[in-house]
Amino acid sequence: MKEIYASNRELFEYISLNTGDTITDIVKLDYIYDTLLIESEFNLTLPAWTDQVFSVKNGTFKDLRDLSFTVDTLTEELRRLKGGPLVKEMIQHFDAFATSTDTSNEMKVYIYSGHDTTVAPILHTLGVFNGLAPPYASAILVELLDTNGLHVKISYRNDSSSSPYPLTIPGCDHLCPLDKFKVLTQKIIPGDILDECGVGSEGSAHDKTVQRVTLIAAVCSSVMAATVLIVTVTSVCRGKSKDQEYDFPRASYHPVNTNDTE
Repeated sequence: MKEIYASNRELFEYISLNTGDTITDIVKLDYIYDTLLIESEFNLTLPAWTDQVFSVKNGTFKDLRDLSFTVDTLTEELRRLKGGPLVKEMIQHFDAFATSTDTSNEMKVYIYSGHDTTVAPILHTLGVFNGLAPPYASAILVELLDTNGLHVKISYRNDSSSSPYPLTIPGCDHLCPLDKFKVLTQKIIPGDILDECGVGSEGSAHDKTVQRVTLIAAVCSSVMAATVLIVTVTSVCRGKSKDQEYDFPRASYHPVNTNDTE
């Protein structure tokens, strides 16, 4: 990443100068590109300085922007930690269906909502990312089909004008047997995600501390609320008592008329 910045220093400095923000990595560069892309799609007039660097089809700016979508899954370890948990969940759904004695009770469809920064890491984790930033309304379709045995089918819809494109994970066919799919993805499936992220036991202790603090805060808040309530009710009751004390004399008093026989 340092080499990428060094070899494209002029571009980074040019964009930093014109945006007023210090851009030193390709992820921040993507934020700027994304903003310009949205404005261009809504036919807004882009600043004049963008003419030299911005293009929706090609150019160094776009290439670096596309590359930014590989950062989160650049190594096998990152792929296991970033994309692995969702792949693991998919396989759990497949296994539940495969081992069920009554598949009518199994969920048929799972729908997950995400962003381009969710779509790209999953594709990259599975080894089928085309290296281009996912366009808006992209979708990954992962299907379990019963065709002479259970097979996994993966498709990518990145163009609203066409049908989803079939994808083939390395080492398998487009219709990949479930057992083989599980073997091929085994290396990207995390065992204990918290432990692998280095927050196993520390995370547990942290969670307990948070729970204790939350409980103490809840108790204190309840005591304070009860105290305020008691004080308020007491004040109201005392106010009513005083009103009642003076109500009788005020209600009994009336001007004495000259014709009043009392």
